Amino acid sequence: MIKINAEDHTPYDQDEDTDIKITSKKNPRFTFEDIDDVVNKVTVSVSKSKEKNADPKTIKYTKIPEGKWKNDEDDQGYNSNQIPILFQEDGEYNMTLKAETTGGLEATSNRLTLGVYADVMAPSIAVEGNDEREEVLSGTATPTFEIKNVDPHAREINITATLGKSEDTAKKFQAVLNRDGSIKTNPDNGFFQKIKSVYKFKPNEGWNEGKYNIVVSVINEAHKESSDSSLLELIIDTSTPAQPSITLSDTSNTTHPTSLQEKEKWTSSRKPTFTIDLKDNNTDNPIEKVEVIVTRVAERVAENGIYIAKKDRNVWSPETKDKSSKKGTFSYMSNKLTFTPDDEWAKGEYSLSVKTYNSLNKPGDLSKKEVVNVNADKPAEPKIELAFADQTGKTIDKSNTKITNNPNPSFAISNINLKQDNIDERAVTITITKDGESKITGAKVTHDTGQFSYKTSNFKDTYGDGEYNATVRVINKAGIPSDSQEFTFEIDTTEPDKPEINWNSEAFKTAKNSDELKAVAKKGQIVFLVTTSEEIDDPRYITAKINNTGSLSAKEKVKDRKNVWKLTSNDSLSSGKHNLYVEVTDKAGNKTSAQGEFMVLDALPAPK
Repeated sequence: MIKINAEDHTPYDQDEDTDIKITSKKNPRFTFEDIDDVVNKVTVSVSKSKEKNADPKTIKYTKIPEGKWKNDEDDQGYNSNQIPILFQEDGEYNMTLKAETTGGLEATSNRLTLGVYADVMAPSIAVEGNDEREEVLSGTATPTFEIKNVDPHAREINITATLGKSEDTAKKFQAVLNRDGSIKTNPDNGFFQKIKSVYKFKPNEGWNEGKYNIVVSVINEAHKESSDSSLLELIIDTSTPAQPSITLSDTSNTTHPTSLQEKEKWTSSRKPTFTIDLKDNNTDNPIEKVEVIVTRVAERVAENGIYIAKKDRNVWSPETKDKSSKKGTFSYMSNKLTFTPDDEWAKGEYSLSVKTYNSLNKPGDLSKKEVVNVNADKPAEPKIELAFADQTGKTIDKSNTKITNNPNPSFAISNINLKQDNIDERAVTITITKDGESKITGAKVTHDTGQFSYKTSNFKDTYGDGEYNATVRVINKAGIPSDSQEFTFEIDTTEPDKPEINWNSEAFKTAKNSDELKAVAKKGQIVFLVTTSEEIDDPRYITAKINNTGSLSAKEKVKDRKNVWKLTSNDSLSSGKHNLYVEVTDKAGNKTSAQGEFMVLDALPAPK
């Protein structure tokens, strides 16, 4: 009979099957037993068990002195208990030993079935749902693994997972297989399952976060271990992204005045730019998706829009596959994204929030809202005029509204609608120039009881009489200015020249009485001649009274005489002394006067 030597018989389970002998060697050794002394030749026949009709391979041995057997092929002598036979391939073989004598007698042994399993295929391991990659990120602490390419004669699967570089942290998981590859025993710390040709494994307890080096190996039917699989680096990261933030960028923030930003934010851009702070520096599980949720409140109806961007090889691009999303432009720098919508936003209030997703598509908390008002409209043009009380020229000429004799005039400002044009009351200013030189620049005006005004102080003493130009500027909350038409006004605080009463007119004679020169007129219609300064160019600016009663209504300019006015009294004056009072008013309302006495006689005295 032929037997495999005990040291070369390496079955996985000694008690499992005695009908087949197992070896992990390509060149196991055998023993020829129970051979009669008269036998001088033996032949070993070897054939694969599954090849029924194949011719067996034969190895012939001849007995030589000292009880050894010589292989007829290699001419080597071997002890009867150390006969090596080389197997080129793994598999199951049937072996018989035929003994022959010199007389031609033959005897054949019982069949020996031998399983040669010297080559063990190395398995592979990957995280379920991932291709076989060197590094995989998992968002669960109990990932499921797929083990493939398992040797068909495997009887044991061993997984080793090492956290970091210390072997002390290694986790080991072992499954024992039946000969048909089904699971025989599962470990206490995990669960193996076979689905067709793939084995799946899931640990019972969650793993700590970190980077694991994972390999898998198998032990086959002949108790031979395979080499380790390619290294799988698994990063366990169950965290979610940090809460991001979104703010209106400095370039688009045109809020005016700047102090208003504590309560409101405004932009004049219909495509404003925002800064998104990702607030997350997890390099193992980086942010790879951003959603910007925009809500516009228009006529009490909320209109929503979502702008989505994804990262591919450190380049952020808008997501165009999602039909519900709007398109925007995204750019990245220093853990921050800038976002600009591609569509133009209408005037109104917008609320923005941002949500980030890591590479495992796990979302973080929604950011706080950023409320922004969009207004690209220019405010209505404001108007400016002298305050009503300072329109001192209107007393005589109602159209004369641009001149004043107030040395510190005030101004009325109108056509400003704070609510409609989104204007902060602090954003209205006035500028006053003289001869192209600024005297008051961007001074804030007063807002009281819904009205705007501005009062100068120490103005005439500082800058003097003369002609000035004033402009009012309003800037809405979005920073868009609107200027009034230039308003030209004049300050005139100088009195006109006193009028001169000409007593030497035809209506008067002079007489000396008691060393006093008197103007004497005859009863009846009396005509006075008065000379004024050139600026008094209209009879409306002349007031004349006799005895401080009534007013002389008949006033006309004397032809061919410069600035001489003829004032006629049609009143019947009594004989005796009377007083003439003449007052002139310039266009700014400055007044000056002159007066004198005259006598009315029934008849003029005869000349002497």
